Amino acid sequence: MLPIIVLTHLMAPMIAVNEPAIADQPIYSLTDSLPARAPAYEPLAAFPPAGGMYVRLEGGITTTMNSDSSNEDVDFDEGYLLGIALGQRATSGVGPLDFSLELEGLWSQQDASNSGALQAVDDVTAAMIFLNGLLEYRLMDRLSVYGGAGLGVAWVDVGTNHDGTNDFTDEDGPFFAWQARTGVQWQFTPGIAGNFGYRFINIDDVNLDDNAGGASFDLSTRQHVLEIGVRFGI
Repeated sequence: MLPIIVLTHLMAPMIAVNEPAIADQPIYSLTDSLPARAPAYEPLAAFPPAGGMYVRLEGGITTTMNSDSSNEDVDFDEGYLLGIALGQRATSGVGPLDFSLELEGLWSQQDASNSGALQAVDDVTAAMIFLNGLLEYRLMDRLSVYGGAGLGVAWVDVGTNHDGTNDFTDEDGPFFAWQARTGVQWQFTPGIAGNFGYRFINIDDVNLDDNAGGASFDLSTRQHVLEIGVRFGI
């Protein structure tokens, strides 16, 4: 009996040592020692800051409707249109609807096919200034549709044929003009957007008088334009 008691006293210090349970020990991850990293990308804002100004550059293919009167029927070939606009976003940017005002300058040129009886017109060149109002409706973060209209003035230069029979002169203007536009817009970055759309331009009729033969007719300028553009926030 005595040997058992002595053995128990000798082993007591070893039994009294309490090791922490595995579940109570803290678990460390290898990533705990790594420094925090910034996000790999910045979220893209859907539109430029509300109330900001922008510049838009644009170009398009122009088709003028046939210009006809009682004396002349003029057909036109496809031409081109170039433009620049300075705009101001006028809304707070809250919600999907946005409104802008802009001042726009346009230049267009088309050749005539000389199919009329008088064959008086060679080409038509127009310089235009419009004050536009545009509404944009956001469909997704980057995709929106737009529509708008503008009022302005135009200066029209009609290239005419001069021969021994006919000697036409035309008015230069300014003439009253208006336009309507619609299309889609895609936001590439917070400050750059591209658009693809259609516009219709109407300019008051230009009167042409034949100083030699005495003929006279009005030339209508109504343009259908398929266009693309790029807008830069400033």
